[in-house]
Amino acid sequence: MRAHELVYGVFFNPAATFRYVGEEKPLRQVFAIWLAALGFGAVVSFSLFRGNVVSGLPPDWSVLADRVANFSLVYGVGYVVVSLLIWFVSAAVYSLASEVLYQRGNGRGLLAALALANLPSTLGPAFRLLGRVFVWESLVILLALGICLWTVGLQVVALREALKVSTSQAIMLWAFPMVITGLLLVIMIVLLGVAAGGF
Repeated sequence: MRAHELVYGVFFNPAATFRYVGEEKPLRQVFAIWLAALGFGAVVSFSLFRGNVVSGLPPDWSVLADRVANFSLVYGVGYVVVSLLIWFVSAAVYSLASEVLYQRGNGRGLLAALALANLPSTLGPAFRLLGRVFVWESLVILLALGICLWTVGLQVVALREALKVSTSQAIMLWAFPMVITGLLLVIMIVLLGVAAGGF
């Protein structure tokens, strides 16, 4: 598949697309697509952040406005870097969890599939910008919720197709890191409570 076919497939035929990506592992293509999508999101986030801050400054604070613009650029670059880091970490965690739970491993295929599964999330900043321009705040909230649910659904399909597991197994795998994190937080809170009660 070519890059535009992969993008089209994510939106209109995700199961077959993730199955192909899991088998062929076109990491270079997928990385280019994901980087382009993140770049788009970063530009829009940069504009939103700069607009929010600069609009709150007095007109005669032009020097500070320039500094805010520079910081906004750092914010946009940080958006890309953090998103890439989350992508790598989440793929590593899911790959390890799939090995532990189902003895299934496909690290490169899973990395590629998860990048494509997260493509809808890069539309969030664009919808926020539209909401500001057309004053559609309530609609933007609904769209953001829809994108979040859509992304979760795509992630589950990506796990299922890349690792060749059932839908229920993919759902359990998707929830596994959050359940473990939640349990660790509960244990830490209990231990802190016990320690505080001992003083």
